[in-house]
Amino acid sequence: MVIGIPSYGYYGRKGTFNITRITKQQAGDIVGFNTAKRQPDSFEKGWHKQRMYYSYQDSYGLNKQRELLEKLGVKYISVWHLGGNDWFSGKEEID
Repeated sequence: MVIGIPSYGYYGRKGTFNITRITKQQAGDIVGFNTAKRQPDSFEKGWHKQRMYYSYQDSYGLNKQRELLEKLGVKYISVWHLGGNDWFSGKEEID
């Protein structure tokens, strides 16, 4: 079995399932990026602006997702990656 984890962000209207995928770089251009908080269930960083929810993945979150999957015994992990996103190495943001 192979499990995929995302290395991209998204935004959408709160309460709907219609989202638009974005890179961390694109998320950085959106007002509120600097207020993003780590989400304990996904390790992503996210924030609300009016009725929209914005989220992105950084290397810390990606590493935490990988660690969780490895603890669960998953041996094959795939990463869905869009350009402009963090990878497993690099500066890791804790919060």
